[in-house]
Order: sequence, then C-alpha cells, then structure tokens
Amino acid sequence: RAIRDVYKRQGISTWNNNWYYVDSDGVPYTVSNPSHKIWRKHQTFVWDDELDDKGFLKDFNGDDDGFNWAVASAGSETLQSNPKWKNVGTISKYNHYSSPVEITDINGNKASTKYSDEESKVIATANTGSGGMIYSGGEYADDPQVYMASWMRNTSKVHTGRYGITIPSGTYYYFYATLPKENFKSGNYKVSLWAHKDSYQNLRIKEYGISNTSKQFNGELVFAGDWVLMNHYFYAYNSGYSDVDIIIHGLSNTSNSYIDDFRMHALEASMNSY
Repeated sequence: RAIRDVYKRQGISTWNNNWYYVDSDGVPYTVSNPSHKIWRKHQTFVWDDELDDKGFLKDFNGDDDGFNWAVASAGSETLQSNPKWKNVGTISKYNHYSSPVEITDINGNKASTKYSDEESKVIATANTGSGGMIYSGGEYADDPQVYMASWMRNTSKVHTGRYGITIPSGTYYYFYATLPKENFKSGNYKVSLWAHKDSYQNLRIKEYGISNTSKQFNGELVFAGDWVLMNHYFYAYNSGYSDVDIIIHGLSNTSNSYIDDFRMHALEASMNSY
C-alpha cells in the first residue's frame, strides 16, 4: 500500500508500510502482524518537463496528473507508467527505529548504513546495497553477520576500542562473516582486516561456498606500528542456493593470531567504517 504527499504541485512522495528487515542471520524478512507495520516515507518523484513562457511546467494540470499509485510488493518500486514522473530517490530498507539503512538514487545506485549498539550508532557506510557490505570487530560480538566464540574476544591485543579477536591455530576455531544468499549480488569483493604484526603470517582465509581451500591473503599488506592491514580479493557468485562464508583461521601448530576491524564490501564500492 502507499499513501500520497503532493507538494509544490510538481513533486510526490509515496509512503509504504511493508518493509524488509534483517533477522539474526542477516536474512531479510517482512512482518505479518498489522500492528507492527509502520508507515514510512518510501519514494520521491518529480515532474520532469519543459517550462512554458510564463515559467510554469508544461502539460502539468495539477492534482496527480496521471500518477500511478500502485505498489508491486514490500519495499519494491512503485508501478509508475507516466514517463514524466521521475523517481529521484527510494528508501528501500529501514531498521525498526525508522532509520534508513539502504537508499537508491535516480540512476539505481545504492548506498547503505550499518548501525550497532542497539541501532544507536553508525559504524559503517558504503555506496552499495546492504547485502554487499559487512563491518565488525572485537566490540561487536552480537553482530548477526559474523561469528566468533565468546572466548575469542580479548583485551590484550586490540587495534581499536577495548576488544580484539583471538584466532587460534588450526581450523577448528575461527572467525567468519556471511554473505546470505538472499541479500547479496554476484561480483568482486574485497576483504580487509587488521592483524597483529607478531602473528599475521599465521592467518589464512577460506571462501566457503565458493572454494573450500584455505588460501593466503592475496592483496596488499600495509604495516602501521604493531599492526598489519591485510587485504584479500575474490569473486562471489550468488547461485541463490547457498550462503558465502568468509572464514579467517590460523595455521596448525602455530601460536595464536590477533585480528580486529574486519570489513568486506563490493569492490566497486567505497566504504567508511568507524
């Protein structure tokens, strides 16, 4: 459903009460309880036409002027058939506190925001869809897109904040981040993390769901004080049947390694993390 808001006789905003949220596994879902359906601003349209000799929009007769108010489904594009109504912006996803987490511009380009601490703080932004970016670290043990055993959080070797992440030797215990099949697009991705300089060479990465082979990081290494920024590049194909898990583990029979501030995003996108 959509309700209308006509302004200045040349623009229309639509509102929607069917939205996608993200569950504890990072999978989008909608709510079915009518009392949980919240009306929020959805799309913005402007009338795109020439001006007449008096400076008024040509062929604009006021009211809705042929605007199509139908909505295909939850969070989808409005079924707009009049080419003079241009969609200049869409909020495609909110969190439960009415903060936008994914928006789309007039050219179809997306931008996303990630919140933490009970949705109270922005910890990452990127010009890609919400399914194409992940950011986490020792501070965020409850992040739905990453996994680490509780005892792997440490306070002895920390890159930022108060906590880092311990990576034991071998493949039995590890840290991983998930691109859920319902919420990412195929393409090239970049993984970055900070590792302590004493043990960064022990770390390996596995693109589970694409290749189950452990690999060395194939990207740049940037040394800064006691820490090393490690980068890795890979292609993720979304078959629609399986998630992609990026697993960080240690070599067998080595000392523990320490990482922090893990992030992953579509290679074509830029990302800021805090």
